[in-house]
Amino acid sequence: MWSLISDFIYKDQHYIEIAFASSRQGKIKIKFKVRFFMRNLLKVSTIFVLALFFVLRPQAEAAIENKESDVSTLIVTGYSLHSRLLADLLQFHTKQPVIFITSPNAKEVLFVPAQRKDVPAQKPLKVLAAEFHNFVNFAHPKQVVLLGEEKFIPKHYRDVLNPNIKTYALTDKDWKIIATQCEELFGISGLAAKFQAELDRLARGGANIGTQESREPQIVLPKK
Repeated sequence: MWSLISDFIYKDQHYIEIAFASSRQGKIKIKFKVRFFMRNLLKVSTIFVLALFFVLRPQAEAAIENKESDVSTLIVTGYSLHSRLLADLLQFHTKQPVIFITSPNAKEVLFVPAQRKDVPAQKPLKVLAAEFHNFVNFAHPKQVVLLGEEKFIPKHYRDVLNPNIKTYALTDKDWKIIATQCEELFGISGLAAKFQAELDRLARGGANIGTQESREPQIVLPKK
């Protein structure tokens, strides 16, 4: 034990003075062990944070080149025909980014940046699903809009969202209802009609769009 402490003391002048001034060797050993542990814990924590920073930040910056202008809305949805169609329409009108949860157990999610005329076209980016919350925090949207039931956006994605970000969860089973809610929420006149028109066009082309019973749209409220 003393050889280890002597080696440590040699590298730290403060400990040299204490070692020679104190006769309570047991106390010196305890202090050494605690400080050694804390220093190593600090090193491990620092390395982890730096690794996370250097791995995640380039992903986020590459996808959000236009980070100087705040993201007002981040749209999160599944990867079904209905969800992709509605998300495409919303992105066209709002010029805001979208995250697609490609499958409930996906290891990666797909981030589609907002396409702007004054910024070169940006390609979609795959982000580790485990870093979803960090990516959202970096984007720092003023609000997050979740489109679809839990089978499209699993509960754990909702749970990790920053509670300080206003979040709207539109979870109706009927995507036409969700389109109507989005029309109200985003103030996009005729959005639901455009959504229906695109569905009809896809159906004429042979796509299976399914059949859903019509219901009255529910009032859109932020998730608490």
